[in-house]
Amino acid sequence: MTWPMFFAWLIKAPLDLGSSILARILTPFVVPFATGARLPVMLRWMETHDNDLDGDKGWKTEHVVFLNVQPGDSEAITTLKLWAKRTLWLWRNAAYRYKYDRLGAYIPRHIAPRIVGDIRTSDRPGHAGWLLITAGPYWEYYAVIPYLSNRCVRLRFGWKLKGWAEAWLRGERRDDRAMRVQYINPVKGYGIK
Repeated sequence: MTWPMFFAWLIKAPLDLGSSILARILTPFVVPFATGARLPVMLRWMETHDNDLDGDKGWKTEHVVFLNVQPGDSEAITTLKLWAKRTLWLWRNAAYRYKYDRLGAYIPRHIAPRIVGDIRTSDRPGHAGWLLITAGPYWEYYAVIPYLSNRCVRLRFGWKLKGWAEAWLRGERRDDRAMRVQYINPVKGYGIK
């Protein structure tokens, strides 16, 4: 990690926070304008880059199962469920594409990660610890601090390099983008499969 990159990350913190707040305010009002499962082009900065508005597999099968459309649901109930599910998805991932495309970092495959701490640190499956990863000038600090058998504090700052570094250690060298992150969750689930 270089100090200039730390300060560059810090200076962009208001953009990260501001985009998250703006996205959360706008989301309930823009979701009805979706075509299929995508927002209009000028609002795509609010979407995730890797999933449509209906969310990822875990979102659909674990987190909001009660909002899945069921056979026999009326058109009004179907519309309401779809709106709620997509709104919650975008609230959970506020301004995700903006943080990935505009505030994120490009990591070329020839860069080797430098890892200090325990790469196994994770809330799922539960493995307490901390980790500092650097890739060129970019960095990520990641920590999981359990305080109950099923709860932890999870911290994540910098650019999301953990998944990229794990792939690199498995021999999967690839060009990648790392999303900018500033995340504190004091009540994160811990050890939940």
